[in-house]
Amino acid sequence: AGSAVENHDGVTDLPVGERVAYGGEGAGHGETIMVGRNLVARVPDVVDFRAACFTTLGAIAMNAVRLAEIGIGETVAVIGLGIVGQLIAQIVRCQGGVPIAIDLNADRVELARATGADFGLVAGETTVAEVKALTARRGADCVIVAAASKSATPLEQAARMSPDRGRIVVVGACPIEIPRSEMYIKELKVLMSRAYGPGSYDAAYERRGVDYPLPFVRWTENRNMQEVLRLMAVGKIEVKPLISHEYPLEDAPKAYDTIMSGRGR
Repeated sequence: AGSAVENHDGVTDLPVGERVAYGGEGAGHGETIMVGRNLVARVPDVVDFRAACFTTLGAIAMNAVRLAEIGIGETVAVIGLGIVGQLIAQIVRCQGGVPIAIDLNADRVELARATGADFGLVAGETTVAEVKALTARRGADCVIVAAASKSATPLEQAARMSPDRGRIVVVGACPIEIPRSEMYIKELKVLMSRAYGPGSYDAAYERRGVDYPLPFVRWTENRNMQEVLRLMAVGKIEVKPLISHEYPLEDAPKAYDTIMSGRGR
């Protein structure tokens, strides 16, 4: 997140000095970044840069929730509570769903509960039974897998806690190995969530600023970014509780050490 310092002649809606959040392949690890218009979104006055820098991750979470097609009152199990999983649990509530937050790390589960998840479970051998107990034996209407894992366990558990014709959305990086019998008997729908909405990986959209027509593609990656920022502005998405450490720029290597050591959330 930062401020616009110079514009191409074709960009007329973001004046120099405008506060913006940025997303896109290659990330924004630089003092000055040249970027297509569709990869920046105006930051509301009430949202500071500390919160605005979560915009792209929030849009990734939002795209997964949109693919899940959650209805009011549906129970949604969120497996994996890193930053994206935490944001998914919050957006599920915005969509009218009832999130069950699941992670191996008890602190992450408690954090999800503190930011609005209806239920929190520390993952283990009894997780599937606990989800069924919370849902009157029906199972979770939808399971969103946000876990980064070398094991297929998160997806296997997602299938087991799903009801007949349940929905599974995969946004995390984990092996796609689901027992065929579970998939077949329950007729499960499994979807992969790609980045943060339509426009992702399309050079015309991302680099040349060619937008998709709103009546045909309501939620592009840029419109998802805008909506995340709006939800932050009205207090429906809370990101500051997700910040565990802050470092000055010159100490960036220490920040990466913290992440890799697992001392961060």
